[in-house]
Order: sequence, then C-alpha cells, then structure tokens
Amino acid sequence: MDAWTTPQLVRSRTSSLTNLDLVAFSFVFHVVIIHISEHLLSEHLHLRKQEKTMSNKIKIIIVGPLLLFCDCFVFNTLQSAKLLSKNELAIAPECATVLYTHSNNLKEASNSLGLQCGYGFSGFFNLYARYSRLQLSDYGVGYNYISIDPKFRLLEDVIAFSLPAGFYFGEDVDYSNSVNLAPSLFFTFTINKYVDLTAAPELIMFLPSFSTLAAVNANACIHCFSNRILVVPEVGYAVRPHAGDRFFYLSVGMTYKIVLVK
Repeated sequence: MDAWTTPQLVRSRTSSLTNLDLVAFSFVFHVVIIHISEHLLSEHLHLRKQEKTMSNKIKIIIVGPLLLFCDCFVFNTLQSAKLLSKNELAIAPECATVLYTHSNNLKEASNSLGLQCGYGFSGFFNLYARYSRLQLSDYGVGYNYISIDPKFRLLEDVIAFSLPAGFYFGEDVDYSNSVNLAPSLFFTFTINKYVDLTAAPELIMFLPSFSTLAAVNANACIHCFSNRILVVPEVGYAVRPHAGDRFFYLSVGMTYKIVLVK
C-alpha cells in the first residue's frame, strides 16, 4: 500500500508547487506589463503634447501672416449708392467665399458669415457697423473682423463714398497689421424700381505697413416687398499690386429695412 501511495503523494506535492510558481510568475509578469504600459503611455502623451505645442507654434508662425496678406480678408460691400433715409435701420446678414490664384490654379481660400447693421442719420450720412467670421479653407483656423463704416452721399442715388475702418482679431492674427482702411466709391445705375446695378472700386490699406490691395466689386440689388427687403448677389476681384496676387469672391446678402421713427 505504501509503495503505491508514496508516488501519488509526491506527484500531488509537485503539482501544487508548480501551480504556486505559475501564479507567482503570472503576478510578476502582469506587474511588469502594467509598468511598461504606463511608461509607454506617459511617453506617448508627452510626445503628443510636444507635437501639439510645435503644431501651434508652426500655425502661429506660418498661418498668422497669411491671414492678412495671403488669401483671407473682407472686401465685399453688398451696398449701393442709395443711402438709408433718416431714422431708417438696415439689418443685413451675408455670406461669402474668397478664391485665389496659386500656380495658375484657382483655389478656395476662405468662407465667411457676417452681419451688417446700418442707420440713416440723414439722407446725406449713414453709419454702418459690421462683424464677419472667417474660416481658412487650407489651415482649419478662423478669425474675426469688425468695422465701422461712415457713408456719405455725393450724388443722390448715383454716387456715394464710404470709409470703413476695420480690425481683425483672433488667436492666429498678426496684430502688427490687423487694422485696415478701405475707402470706397459706389456708382449705381437704376434699371427699374426692382433692380439696381452697382460698381464699387476700393483701396484696402493695412496699417501701419500700408500694404495695399486694389479691388472692385459689382452687385445687383433686387428690391422686394415694397423695398423693405433687398437681395444682393455680388462678385469681386482684388489684386495686390506689388506681389501680383489675385483674389476673387462670391457673396450674397439680404437686407431688411425698418423705419424706427416716422
């Protein structure tokens, strides 16, 4: 009986020790794997942080100057030589797409949404305020533009002059040249009581560098609902004389006019 029992007991003890060894080895192995994983995750997060920081630096270095001097700025007008009447308020949402030529190819540069509000202090003088949000197509960043636009009548319903003073702002804007002046003339031809055609040449000057753009805009003003609602599709062309860069844009706006005091 003992001869048969002893080997069985030995095998049982050996099996028990082997199981304990496997459990201990498995525990140590998992601890090591967890430690290595934590270390690799920490290194990965550190590298991602460095890449993000470098990406932001590159974006500021490369994109910032492009915002104002390459392909993204506001030069549409969506107005005519016809001024608002005294105590008349105009609210005009708008959208626009700017295109530019690069290596003889026409590319989309930016898209924008904006709002203009104008008030008629008299039949000779209007004051507009404007806000636009621009989004660069190639770089995935956006910025803002605000302006104050005094407008003067030169020849009733035919010629007007405006002098918008604007300011670009946002995370990636080059503030050293973010202020601009854009003197503009409006020449309007009235086809009938429903349609006006307007050509508006303008000169855009960035301050303090005095970098300039020459532009011309053309729009059709369609009068609806007793002249209270205007639909204005517009096209434009701009060139930077010293660099030869060319820009095109397509825009549409809708103006709703309200008489505040009769």
